[in-house]
Amino acid sequence: MKILLAGHVPLFPTTAGNRQRLLALLSELTAMGHVVHFCHIAADPGDTVAMEEMLGERYHHFQYDGIRARAHRLRLWNEFLPVRAYNRMMR
Repeated sequence: MKILLAGHVPLFPTTAGNRQRLLALLSELTAMGHVVHFCHIAADPGDTVAMEEMLGERYHHFQYDGIRARAHRLRLWNEFLPVRAYNRMMR
């Protein structure tokens, strides 16, 4: 089975528990015979070279742009909520 793991937490360096859990999950799924791809949405910096060496073409890297994401959320918010109601909520 093909599986895609996606997240903002890098696999390397394994300096925190969430990184170690993600790496353990990826390793276990691979050991079970699954083809596991990892999509790193790079909000946190990580060792991309080590991740590329481990996963090869199964490693996918996307740069996170927080400013663009916030602007997009505001546009969506304004489509669903009139500006007057939004201004009242922000008081």
